[in-house]
Amino acid sequence: MVSRTRQIGAGKSGATPSVADLVTSRERMSRASGQFLKIDLETALTFLQIARETNDDTRRSRNIRSARKAYETVIKLSRKIQLADVDIQAINQTLEELKTRLADLGEVF
Repeated sequence: MVSRTRQIGAGKSGATPSVADLVTSRERMSRASGQFLKIDLETALTFLQIARETNDDTRRSRNIRSARKAYETVIKLSRKIQLADVDIQAINQTLEELKTRLADLGEVF
């Protein structure tokens, strides 16, 4: 039986990643996570813009629901992800804007 370590590394050449490699990888992951959350928030704001502009009650409700879900998801994920300070500020600012717009459309927090 081959050990799990050997199975994972099988077929790969190279050494185990260094601490610097791991730190760099974590920083890239943090930046990507921050970008993902920002994009999710921008998408939620787009949903709300559509909700404001439509005369279709079903479409309005669906877009408000989607924006609220994005709001809740970003809050949940931002607590689990280590983000850069600049990303935290931008995300918190957009969350507040989103929350205000959701409240203007009848959402209760």
